Amino acid sequence: CTLCDRTYTRRHNLFKHQSQHRPPEEWNCKCGDCGILFDHLRDLRRHLKSNMCLRGSHVPEINFVCTICDKQFKTLQRLKFHLTTHSSKRPCVCETCGKEFRSVNNLYQHKTTHSDVRKHKCDMCDKVFKRRGGLNQHKKAFHLKLRPHECPVCKHKFALKGDMQRCKHSALRDINGSKNLTL
Repeated sequence: CTLCDRTYTRRHNLFKHQSQHRPPEEWNCKCGDCGILFDHLRDLRRHLKSNMCLRGSHVPEINFVCTICDKQFKTLQRLKFHLTTHSSKRPCVCETCGKEFRSVNNLYQHKTTHSDVRKHKCDMCDKVFKRRGGLNQHKKAFHLKLRPHECPVCKHKFALKGDMQRCKHSALRDINGSKNLTL
């Protein structure tokens, strides 16, 4: 598992295990010695019992560097999670629709699309969203009137990058039909 370093011999067991993880931003079991965050208390206890962390000793700040893009991380766990962004592997599969994802976190976020639960309410109007990201996007576009994405051809500004990419002027394509824009 890229999130907690547990190993499984069967892919099914790995997927079952990964579905139990919450998104990393919701992890709250922190090692008091080295600062690593864990999803579950049992993982923190395992960490404390292992030789990975020496209790009461100063743990130097070690930077783990991605060999692909040179981005630095404070923990090996976060580096491993980051490395999935460079891989074409998508081991996390949605049981509802079969869509594949690189990480448990992405799968977790996707699963909200299959639910009718909307718990993120806009404090400026009555709109409610499934995801916090949707709420933030709504506020920037409709309440703050931010339009950071500009069509390189007609100079029209859009709130969302996708809207700008769908602009008839941004749809210029090379001979092969790819999205390369040449001016």
